[in-house]
Amino acid sequence: MTQDLSDARREHLDPFRGAAEFAGLRHGLVSPRIFHAGGFDDTNVLFIALAAARASEEATPHPVRVYTLDGTTEEAIRSELWWLDRLREDVGLMVPEPISLPSGERLLRIEIEGQAFVAVRFGWIEGDLLAGLPEGGLDEKEAAELGELMARLHRHSRNVALPNGFERRHDNWQTAFGETSQLSRRGGECFSPRELELFETAGMRAREVLADLGEDAYGLIHGELKPWNVLISSEGLHPIDFCECRFGYYAYDFVGTLGSLPERLHEPFRGGYGRIQALPAISEALEQAVRLMDEMYKTNWILSWPSVSYHAWGEASLREQVHSIEQYLAG
Repeated sequence: MTQDLSDARREHLDPFRGAAEFAGLRHGLVSPRIFHAGGFDDTNVLFIALAAARASEEATPHPVRVYTLDGTTEEAIRSELWWLDRLREDVGLMVPEPISLPSGERLLRIEIEGQAFVAVRFGWIEGDLLAGLPEGGLDEKEAAELGELMARLHRHSRNVALPNGFERRHDNWQTAFGETSQLSRRGGECFSPRELELFETAGMRAREVLADLGEDAYGLIHGELKPWNVLISSEGLHPIDFCECRFGYYAYDFVGTLGSLPERLHEPFRGGYGRIQALPAISEALEQAVRLMDEMYKTNWILSWPSVSYHAWGEASLREQVHSIEQYLAG
């Protein structure tokens, strides 16, 4: 349940942890014990509050996600919760259910040491992570079900009418390579002129490929529907961790999940998706461009840190990205 953290990261998470504990108390949980469960960036962190809902009951787990308003907005959080509501009601999926405070509000705003946070408590979903199954435990049946699950999310995204004010970030060429990207703003601090020229050339090639996609190829996606964000129980597969849901290319979602699976499970995954709706047409050039966009998401995230050494692996990851760019251009 907990993860090993450096002293610096633990200190960084202290106000997030304090917000999670305060949220647990405001929800009426009895003496909540807070455990870090996932998330290392400055946008949101997931905790498990182990506590009883009443003094006479045994302690049970209660997920609490803490968002910092430095990295998102209350409207973006409400939009995430709105999609969860719609997926439960429209599609019948078992997804995380936000729990309301006694006031009826689901977002709890908290200020700690001058920093603004929002905490949301979710209902617990029983199950095991697909990524946590024993070696070889993920089989063709589960891969096909994962394909079906993704197709159902994409179909809902295409058909649902978004409410006024719906706000989630966009993950497209502009945010990867364009003027609004961290690469454009801060790339000169970390890359040489030759390396920046490589990024520009790769970006232009990817832009030409993505330009061939129609408007229906872009919509609301989960963004990280991979084995570590999917639970399995006797009732089937349950997607979790929608904090990265955003507007993006459906092919991005598809290729990203495909790449997280062993090659032996690629065809079952494709087959499951195809049972729900037509497979996205993905040429080799498009697949390469989408993988590049995936890598650029991580690159721009690192460049958004106060310093690329904020995490010990930041600088090495940027060096790896330059190598990936060179491989992309050589392909």
